[in-house]
Amino acid sequence: ARRAIVPRLKNSVFLSFDYSQMEMRVLFYYLNNPESDAFIDDLNWDCHGWVATKVWGIQPSSPSFSSFRKLAKAINFGIIYGEGNGLLAAQINKTVEEAKKFRQDYYDRVPGIRKLLRDIKQTHKSRGYIRNAFGRHYAVDEEREYVLLNYLVQGTSGDFVKNRMWAIE
Repeated sequence: ARRAIVPRLKNSVFLSFDYSQMEMRVLFYYLNNPESDAFIDDLNWDCHGWVATKVWGIQPSSPSFSSFRKLAKAINFGIIYGEGNGLLAAQINKTVEEAKKFRQDYYDRVPGIRKLLRDIKQTHKSRGYIRNAFGRHYAVDEEREYVLLNYLVQGTSGDFVKNRMWAIE
């Protein structure tokens, strides 16, 4: 399908860039965790695998690593998207109590996640908005504060891509 789109100008080409696991790298940037910060710029870093190992102690050589990596991925994105335990349970095909326990394990073992979520809410309450790394402001009604992490991560990712598009051009 990509070959169906061709550049209009002769001798021109399209470029394709893949920002591997961008949202996760942005999340971990905001966590400001020295342990994961060491990996953010590593193009081969598998953050979902890192979380599976960090949270549940599952090594990549383990036969169950793949299923725990999928679980880590579901929780990683669920946290970014502000998803509750009910939706997470449906996604991972577990009970709500099991999903709650998996999330609790994640919060207990991924350094900085609780602090980030708390800081986002406190900043929003005191200032009326939060600001991403590029200076963009986000404000929501108090009952929707659960979406602020998503706005922060997705907004930063979007601003980063726009910034890189200008640099490439």
